[in-house]
Amino acid sequence: MTKAKSLLQGMLILTLLLGAAISPAQDDPKNFAFINYTGYEIAGLYFGAPGGVWSADFLGSDTLPNGYQRQIRFNPQASTSCYLFIKVLYLNGAEQTSSRAWNLCAIRQINFYNGHLTAY
Repeated sequence: MTKAKSLLQGMLILTLLLGAAISPAQDDPKNFAFINYTGYEIAGLYFGAPGGVWSADFLGSDTLPNGYQRQIRFNPQASTSCYLFIKVLYLNGAEQTSSRAWNLCAIRQINFYNGHLTAY
């Protein structure tokens, strides 16, 4: 093998490795903006597959005041269905669950109102 060919192969491998190292993290197709229009502060936001268990709280230790939004980001490494139910826990302890599972892979924004939601 010639030095030029060996050098070219080395540069190609280095380019591929660097490209992989600086490529942006993969987005999950379920990521969306969640906007609180309930009139109340939300203390917890959960997602669950039909017949499954609820996720951990996506707000963590934060709350979501009325009129504010939160970008919901799922882990792309986790294998979760696109169809998920949504449950909110209000600061006063009341909770509300969506009446059906939503295809989050087809949604970019959810407006959550007191009693219903709209999705875009």
